[in-house]
Amino acid sequence: AHSVVRAMHLVLRDAILGVHMQSSGQRSLCSGKPFLGCTFSCQGSHARARGNAGMLGLPPRPKKSPLDGLHTRAGIKVVHLMPRSATLEQAGGLHRMTLRGHSGPVRRVVISPNGRDVITVSEDGTAQVWDMNVGDFVMQLARDKPLTDVAVAPDGQLAAVASLDGNCCIWDLDSGQVRHVLKGHAARVNAVVIDRQGLRCVTASDDGTVRVWALADGSCEQILEGHGGDQEGLVLDVAISADGCLAATVSDDATVCVWDLDDEVCMHVLEGHTGWVVSVEFIGSTSELVTASHDLTARVWDGVRGRCMHVLKGHAGRLNKVTVDASGTHAVTCSDDLTARVWDLDTGECLSVLKGHSAWISDAVLTRDGSRCVTVSGDAVAIMWDAKTGGMLNLLEGHSDAIRSVVLTYHGGFTVTASDDCTVRVWDTKAPPFKKVAKHAGRVTQLRPLPDGRHVLSAGDDGVAQVWDAGTCTAVRVLGGGGGGAALSYLMAARSGTVAVTGSADRRICVWDTCTGELTKELPPQHGSRVKHMAFDGSCSVAALLLFDSTVLLVDVPAGRTRELVSRKDVGVLSSGLNAVDVVPSGRLVLAWSKDGSTRVWDASSGALVRMVPGPVPTAPVLAVAVGPDEAILATGSGDRAVRLSRMADGAALAVLTQPGGAPMTEAGTSGSSAGALMEFSPDGQLLAVVLDGVTLAVWDLAAGVAQRPLVLPPPSSEVTGMAFAPVGQILATWGSDCTLRLWCCGEAAMGEQLAFFMVDAAVTSVCFVGGRVPRPGETSGGRPPEDCIADIVALGDAGGYVHFIDFPRELQMAAW
Repeated sequence: AHSVVRAMHLVLRDAILGVHMQSSGQRSLCSGKPFLGCTFSCQGSHARARGNAGMLGLPPRPKKSPLDGLHTRAGIKVVHLMPRSATLEQAGGLHRMTLRGHSGPVRRVVISPNGRDVITVSEDGTAQVWDMNVGDFVMQLARDKPLTDVAVAPDGQLAAVASLDGNCCIWDLDSGQVRHVLKGHAARVNAVVIDRQGLRCVTASDDGTVRVWALADGSCEQILEGHGGDQEGLVLDVAISADGCLAATVSDDATVCVWDLDDEVCMHVLEGHTGWVVSVEFIGSTSELVTASHDLTARVWDGVRGRCMHVLKGHAGRLNKVTVDASGTHAVTCSDDLTARVWDLDTGECLSVLKGHSAWISDAVLTRDGSRCVTVSGDAVAIMWDAKTGGMLNLLEGHSDAIRSVVLTYHGGFTVTASDDCTVRVWDTKAPPFKKVAKHAGRVTQLRPLPDGRHVLSAGDDGVAQVWDAGTCTAVRVLGGGGGGAALSYLMAARSGTVAVTGSADRRICVWDTCTGELTKELPPQHGSRVKHMAFDGSCSVAALLLFDSTVLLVDVPAGRTRELVSRKDVGVLSSGLNAVDVVPSGRLVLAWSKDGSTRVWDASSGALVRMVPGPVPTAPVLAVAVGPDEAILATGSGDRAVRLSRMADGAALAVLTQPGGAPMTEAGTSGSSAGALMEFSPDGQLLAVVLDGVTLAVWDLAAGVAQRPLVLPPPSSEVTGMAFAPVGQILATWGSDCTLRLWCCGEAAMGEQLAFFMVDAAVTSVCFVGGRVPRPGETSGGRPPEDCIADIVALGDAGGYVHFIDFPRELQMAAW
């Protein structure tokens, strides 16, 4: 009874708040509410022995006691953090749910005839069946090759799944078993279709052939050849007429073939296009068909007579797709010219031009009556249109990468979109649009707290930096008054005062007054090699730039002077290749680490090379570097999963730690570390968190002694792309592409336990803590930090351009102590 009452309380709370509490990415399509059970329980705590304390000169951390009421040693309740403003999609709003489970781009989405099940295929080699009433996938087919297309039988019992290896699987959607594997194609299968009678399956392949299969036993009934003439032509798409008698195929040879499936002959080769023909559909219940081509036109054909009825002209870019409504009266064409066009198929007249996307349009769908149209694009946006007037009805925002496929439910009430961001989203197309707070026009690249403890600075791919009031969750100032320039990939706010600095790949560095928003100094963009990595000191007065040609530049920001620490003529450095650079907070030293396993250290005032610190293994590349808060210890992580601790003063080795995990990393990335390679010291320098493979996160208690085993946190569902310690140092935040922020306890009270989480609508890109300062040495009383050291807000930026502000309860933080 208590559980039921609590569940009812959670639903009521969500309804009152009107906030999308996305606990597990699952929501009911009917109610628009999250599922019950937002509070989870993790069992078991990680115990570590203590010994060799003070080996690195760090005092041991005093033992703490857990607070009563929040958790016990046996288990800890994971708290769903609360947003301070409506930056998430509201329950019952335009965006109903996000279906997460694929690990690669989702290429195609279809809806089963029952109107409830969504079927998706992905480049990760899996096909998944999703129940929209549950919000989770209920069945999965795993293949060893990327999947390309899917079709569902009219009774909804079978699905045909095509793959890159030339095979096609007939999947029983009731039992989840593969009935038949259709083998015969010698190359990728581009398209698959099932006739309305549920008897035949037709596949089109890059091997230049079309194959007709019997669904009953999986046998190949026909091999249709004819495209390409003497040369092998790629068959790009296929369609079957409503009566199941005709098939139409299109190819890169600029022709359309119409086949009689009963007599097994090619009736006509339709010529007229002058470029690749990429899409074909039959019109309603007739034998007429419409095709789309890279020659900028679409054509309407009489499939029986073999003649062209209309040429649909008007696009200024190649066509990618053509779709016909259920009645067969209208078609919509999708083009690289950023527009879609709606056509009257009886007259060939263009009824409306749909303008509003900022990238190529990849797919479109019309409602059954042809009155509305949904288009999807490479700009990660779907748009609902009035098909007759061309007016925009709804903007469906939320994906963070190109959208490849779109479908509508039978009555057009819900739209389902599939994207390269590995997610599928369900939209209530009849709901009014939900107006959100201000946002970046592109991905949020970095967040930094300002020294006043009340404001946050954000930078984005849109070339804009904004100042946010964390208390009111509003953007109060845009630095420079606008964007339009290169993406701001690098950002730093001075530890005191109102100075901030931004950097972009074109070497442009801007100094801002965060109080007034004025640009106080600018180092203009420069030609030549672009920036591979950039770093600033804590006062925003020293910058280090690593260019893609391995040049390292040291910039005196106030004076605007630049000197070369490493030039292109330095053959020794170029032969090894540099991965990234850093500047210590005091600005005294500049670091650059390399694929040869070494880290170079320069004196920032003189530009002289002070020393070269070898890596744990000389032949393994250094993937990530971290400097202790007192700048006394240097930590370097290499591709063989080893972490070397060195003394900054002379480069002497203090210890070598080995990160648990699987195979060694072999390659370094191009933006400061290997993909997923991260290292972070806690503010007091007693903890070191390391991720070298994107998955295994180990935390060493340096005060306990390096001989102790590290704390290994449970592996996440996707790659860890960022982490940060809270100011009090006992809580570690991690985030990644699974759209989830997780807070972990690294203190004695609940060591290694997940304390809290928060889910957003796109991949998390940056996180910072607001409102707390780092405790000074010896400042903790009774094992607990002073009140003004406890941050009460977490700021989070995502790939959709939103900045979220989340309550960070003090009780939760104190429990970690």
